[in-house]
Amino acid sequence: MAPRNYLMGDNLNDLTFDPDDIPADEISEFLNKSGSVELIALVDKEGIRFERMDDLLDISRSYLNKRRGEAMGLGLIKPKNVTKDGEIRRVWVLTPLGDYLNRMMERMEVTYAHKDLVRARQEYHERKRTFQDWANDPDNIQDLSQEAYERLIHHPEELPPELKRIYDQIDDNKY
Repeated sequence: MAPRNYLMGDNLNDLTFDPDDIPADEISEFLNKSGSVELIALVDKEGIRFERMDDLLDISRSYLNKRRGEAMGLGLIKPKNVTKDGEIRRVWVLTPLGDYLNRMMERMEVTYAHKDLVRARQEYHERKRTFQDWANDPDNIQDLSQEAYERLIHHPEELPPELKRIYDQIDDNKY
C-alpha cells in the first residue's frame, strides 16, 4: 500500500492532515491486528530504526514488516533520514495523526504498560542468557545435582525403617 500523502501533505514534514480524509475504519481495523498497538506505542517523533523495533517488539519480522507498511499506508508513521555519527540513517517516526494516537495510548496508559513489558522482556532475556551461560558448563549441572541429592527431603517410603515407623504411626492415628 503506497503512503497516503493526503494524510501528510505532499511534504513528509508537513504537520497537517485533513480530518475528513482520515480512513477511520481502516485505522480501527489496523489497530486490532497483532503487533499494531505495540508498533505505535514504540515509535515516537524522534524516530526508531527498524532493527531496534525488531529487537524490542515480540512479533515476527514478517509481521513487523507488514504492520510497518500498513501504518505507513494509513499515514501513522513515515520514514525519516537522520544523520548520526556522520552517517545518514533511516528511522521511522510518527506522523501527526500517529502522534495523536500515541498520545491517546499514553492517556490510557498503554504506552507505559508497553514500556514496562519491553523492559521486563529484556530483563528476562538477560537473566535467561546468564542461566544458559551457567548451564553450558556440565560441571555446574553436576555440582547442582550433588547439592540437590545432599539436601533432598526424602519421601517417607525412602526413609530408614525407624523413621518410617514414626510416619506410619502418624498415618494410623488420624485424630
